[in-house]
Amino acid sequence: MNAKRKATLLGAFGAVALYLSLIIGPALGGHLTAEQPVAAVAAK
Repeated sequence: MNAKRKATLLGAFGAVALYLSLIIGPALGGHLTAEQPVAAVAAK
C-alpha cells in the first residue's frame, strides 16, 4: 500500500470516527445529563 492511499484511508476513518463521536457522544452522555436539571426543576 502506498503512502497516499494509506493517508487517504486514515483520513476517511478519522472523519467517520469524528462524525460518529459528534452524533453519538451527546446522545449517550453530555446532552442527557445537561437536560436532567431542567427536567427536575420542571417536575417541581
